[in-house]
Amino acid sequence: ENKPNWGDPYILIGNLYAGSSNTCGENDFEKKTVFWSAIDMYAKAKQVDPSVESTANDLISRYSRYFPNNEEAFFYGLSSGDPYTVGCWINERTTVRTIKK
Repeated sequence: ENKPNWGDPYILIGNLYAGSSNTCGENDFEKKTVFWSAIDMYAKAKQVDPSVESTANDLISRYSRYFPNNEEAFFYGLSSGDPYTVGCWINERTTVRTIKK
């Protein structure tokens, strides 16, 4: 609210989300979903603050590699574009994204 165009806090939140990938979730699939919320924060960071765009893009590229693939999502009844709520302490609503195997 005090600095609405400051992207660094969103980068920090995304990093905290990504850092939780080994502890959030009861299985490998759920652990991978934290990266969806992390990517959301990086996208928000570069949206509000163009000065962090390069950092945000690097982090998006780094962590997008850990998305579940289409088959994994299908196993859980999900496909790309579906809404999903990441659990654990994150508790954020996001969108399912997958990588091609």
